[in-house]
Amino acid sequence: MRRGLIAGSFVGLVIAGAFLLRPSTEGARPAPAAFVDEARCAGCHAEEAERWRGSPHDRAMELPSPSTVRGDFDDAVFEDTRLLREGDDYFVEVAGRRHRVVYTFGAAPLQQYLLEADGGRLQASAVAWDVDAGKWFRVQDPAVHYLGRYQTWNTMCADCHSTGVDKRYDAETDHFDTRFAQIDVGCQSCHGPGSQHADDPDVALAVRNEVEACAPCHARRAPLTERADPLEPFTDHYRPMTLQPGLYFADGQIRDEVFTYGSFAQSAMHAAGVTCTDCHDPHGATKLASNRTCLTCHGATPPDRFASLAKRKRNLDTPAHHHHAEGSAGAQCTACHMPTRTYMGVDERHDHRFAIPRPDLSAKLGTPDVCTDACHTDRDATWSAEIVRGWGAERRPHFGELFARAQAGNRDVPALTRLAKSDAPAIVRATALEWLAMPPVACDTSLVRDPDPLVRSVAVTCAEALSPTARVKAIGGQLEDASRLVRVETARVLAPVATALRGPQREAYTRAREELTRMYTSQTDRPEGHFNLGLLAEAEGDRDEAARRYKRALEQDPLFRPARVNLYLMQQR
Repeated sequence: MRRGLIAGSFVGLVIAGAFLLRPSTEGARPAPAAFVDEARCAGCHAEEAERWRGSPHDRAMELPSPSTVRGDFDDAVFEDTRLLREGDDYFVEVAGRRHRVVYTFGAAPLQQYLLEADGGRLQASAVAWDVDAGKWFRVQDPAVHYLGRYQTWNTMCADCHSTGVDKRYDAETDHFDTRFAQIDVGCQSCHGPGSQHADDPDVALAVRNEVEACAPCHARRAPLTERADPLEPFTDHYRPMTLQPGLYFADGQIRDEVFTYGSFAQSAMHAAGVTCTDCHDPHGATKLASNRTCLTCHGATPPDRFASLAKRKRNLDTPAHHHHAEGSAGAQCTACHMPTRTYMGVDERHDHRFAIPRPDLSAKLGTPDVCTDACHTDRDATWSAEIVRGWGAERRPHFGELFARAQAGNRDVPALTRLAKSDAPAIVRATALEWLAMPPVACDTSLVRDPDPLVRSVAVTCAEALSPTARVKAIGGQLEDASRLVRVETARVLAPVATALRGPQREAYTRAREELTRMYTSQTDRPEGHFNLGLLAEAEGDRDEAARRYKRALEQDPLFRPARVNLYLMQQR
């Protein structure tokens, strides 16, 4: 088993958006700016501010009051939890232990509550209010305690529910002093700190790729830095998760709570340059009307920027395309191309692959079939595969078959290698490389020069099976890669052979290792941070520091198995 970086996951909102202002005429990024009171933004951008008010971003987190609290706190009782109000204060009492509600958390389709706890922590309530049903329900797995580290707002939620978050965690005292610039998701979450623009509107905010602007809160990812700069590339601050088993089905469909980025990154729409704001209002953070939204591009008059669609000018909202009665549930674009899964008990979220339904794959791989899961529930995927085949649908080879075989322990190395080097989406190619990088197969390191940083970051792990000299030769240049994600992964892989580095490469390793250490240190509010620092120390031969870090991880979570296994194995040697 490869003992690598343990990647954490963070909670994000459901709907994305970031509308970006014009570029600076100088073409250079402005000097660092500071966060300002967003009333200054609204003063000039009144229309955008009005659309934002009351949006999911605005209501991501609020102070508790009769206008913001949606749940029944009239001395209500649900299982072991009592919910009550005393004057202007709201309380959640669990098994006789009382906590004050400090903030509301979200507004629809459910609302949780952040509870005051020891050590500067805010903990997400185990019970939530189902807004549509008007009742309490248990949103957390009963096996996860509401006071545990994996329900701590400071670690798990704050970055994506507030603006300008500074975690301020002290590892020595295990205490938080978390601050934020604004309580909710405001203008500067997407546009960056606005002091310079507010002081002088001619100083424009930097232009940013919209998908990367939304990705930090709408992706399953692991952090690389203590605080992200909203104007820097996504992979300078986060590692997006690949299509790993448990997170995604073998064919790329969403499985666990992976949010949006990972599925959208697989899509032909992403490859064609479609961005979040083509479908979402960036300030109201709402979805536009279903088929009307899709027909903007897939109707009779597609925009010129999508050349292939502009040539065809084909209206797809017809029975000849969707094979359902007009206006029926099956005629909705999202019904077939954006199937839903429910998270947090009541929150339905759409898969953003925009994929053509493949019931033949579902029948073969056991993955969800949109036809029989959503509508034709009395049938199976074999039936729907025959129906779709009768429509003349083309059955192309799909990476899901390769990934399913790999998951079953039967890696097709030549086919996975071809996939990794193909023109498939980067997240698919990176996943193929991850399967190849697992021992005992040594995969091709040539993709360390791939244009995509996620692919490069996985490609450097292919060198782990090489001798020290060959390892340095193959990936030493990536210590100065343009992406922090690639640099820190290269430093991790080279750590056991760092003594073989000389001259400029040694200096580059020292810089990249500092970035790696800062990344792990920023994660020490969870056991993964200490575990990864232990891995690094063990790779460099510091057994005492490695043991100390593994023990710290177990102090934080006695059930954290990777640390227990590594500590045991190290003590046996």
